[in-house]
Amino acid sequence: MSDPASPTLENAVRTDCGSHTNTIVPDGDTVYVYVSSYPLGAAAQGPNCSQPHGFISIIKVPVANPAAATVSKYFLDPATELAVYPLAGGPFSFTACHDISVFTGIDRAAGACLSESQMWDISDPAHPEFMWRFDDPVVNTANIDLWHSSSFSWDGEVVAFGDESGGGGAARCADPNDQQGRIWFVDADTGVLLDNYKIPRSETGTCTMHNFNFITLRNGRKVLVASAYTGGTTVVDVDALLGGASEAEAEVGYFRPHGGSAWSSYWYNGFIYTNDIFRGVDLLLLSDKVRAGARKLPFMNPQTQINLIQ
Repeated sequence: MSDPASPTLENAVRTDCGSHTNTIVPDGDTVYVYVSSYPLGAAAQGPNCSQPHGFISIIKVPVANPAAATVSKYFLDPATELAVYPLAGGPFSFTACHDISVFTGIDRAAGACLSESQMWDISDPAHPEFMWRFDDPVVNTANIDLWHSSSFSWDGEVVAFGDESGGGGAARCADPNDQQGRIWFVDADTGVLLDNYKIPRSETGTCTMHNFNFITLRNGRKVLVASAYTGGTTVVDVDALLGGASEAEAEVGYFRPHGGSAWSSYWYNGFIYTNDIFRGVDLLLLSDKVRAGARKLPFMNPQTQINLIQ
């Protein structure tokens, strides 16, 4: 892109079962790309893609020579639960990841691996090592539930995993008290469940917790911004929740526009950026003291966290 008006192709790397979500892992003069993909549906069934899949692709890109990019495979832990989705053209049975977030400052990767969530040691980013798994029986692939997204608190103590119950096409917030379509807060060292959360009001449209990140607070306080499709955008004081507050008490505020469907909501440098399927981009200002002391960053990639904030 030295000439932005006329970018040139340096290389293209084929990955089995295509490429669903890409996560950048910087490592000095090399960039790794963790590629999530899975053989779900006929459109994903390429010539080298077959069930049960069982790996992510890792692309190694030398920064000075991207044309020399190569691809390898990281096979998931053999005990990874098999995901079985009873969909048209199926059933589809495989082990694979939907999304991966990395925190290079602590050498960790949180894999939302459809049937279960996992933590990996990425001290050697070319060769991740399985550490622990987290799952809950309520997140059931037969119910079209899937572990969808992940994000670390900025002190590295907590990892949040999102359950996209119903695959993003069902009304899973109609009962705010059931366990469907939630964000699950887990101890990043041990994999022990701390608590979970979804919007504390009934939403009859297509709704489940979706993409999210933590506000960059210097004081170690944990406040999460998240989207919930037709449920809009919610901000939750995670410390209050873990301290025993109800979901309604822990929710700092929310934004639910008429006719909207928030696909992602992220905090960045004083604002919340919401990608709405129907409305486009909404830019929100959070007027609450929980944002006090939030650190500004030179850039933000919600899936690639770099420096600890303590």
